[in-house]
Amino acid sequence: MGVDPFSIAIMGAMAIAGAVNQAQNRKDQKKAASAQQAAQREANELQKNAASQAEQQNNRASKQTVDANAILGAIQEGYSGNLTGSQGVDRSQLTLGTPTTLGSQNPMGTSSAMGRKSTLGNKNNGTLF
Repeated sequence: MGVDPFSIAIMGAMAIAGAVNQAQNRKDQKKAASAQQAAQREANELQKNAASQAEQQNNRASKQTVDANAILGAIQEGYSGNLTGSQGVDRSQLTLGTPTTLGSQNPMGTSSAMGRKSTLGNKNNGTLF
């Protein structure tokens, strides 16, 4: 009762075929995992680009819209867009270009001391010390 050499050859061939099949399955699994990772990276990149484009479009749309309620509210409160307000500046407050002389009243209502003679140095022959 011995083992038939033909049976041993068949079992050996089946073992080799099984090992080759397992190796091929592992190779296919690695390829599939690599392809899945590449697809995930591409999907993430597409999602990031879509989000960026949506944000840019939203920013462009926000720039182009006018907030009419804010403008009407500002107008009703007297805002005209300049530094002096909607009433402007009172003409009596405009003293630019008016001739003045030293020693005369300045626009603030006090007299200027620049036109008066100084008493400094009168006792010291014109020297300050």
